Order: sequence, then structure tokens, then C-alpha cells
Amino acid sequence: MKNENCKTVRLGDVISKADIMLKGILSKGKLEKLEFILPPLELQEKFATFVQAVDAQKAKAQKSLEKAEILYKALMQRYFA
Repeated sequence: MKNENCKTVRLGDVISKADIMLKGILSKGKLEKLEFILPPLELQEKFATFVQAVDAQKAKAQKSLEKAEILYKALMQRYFA
């Protein structure tokens, strides 16, 4: 099924640009015949922006957790040392 808003790419084109070892798993010839539907570039960029925002929030939450652990350890040291 083809969608006029999506671009199709042959896997062979992708494989030729990547160093993938498929020996004994799938033949390159069979893979080159497959087509994949890619979302429109605008949607891909929107998703990439979303992923970056999520990663930034995860890093922020990790820093906050680390600060909380340091505070907890300091309080435990203060009260039980």
C-alpha cells in the first residue's frame, strides 16, 4: 500500500550505507527487494524534536534524583553518625 505523502526507500540503499553483517541470516538480494514506508520528513523532524525534549527532561530528572540522593546521604550522616 503506497501513501503519496510518504517516501519509500529500498533496504538495499540503506544496507549499502551501513556496515551490517547479515551473513547466514538473510541474503542481501532478498533484502534489496524490500521496500519500507518512511514518514514524511516533517513528521520525522517533529519526532526527533520530541525525542530530544524527552531526553532533556530525563537528564534533568536524573540530576534532580542525584541531588536528592546526596541530600539524603548527608541527612543520614548527620543524624546517625
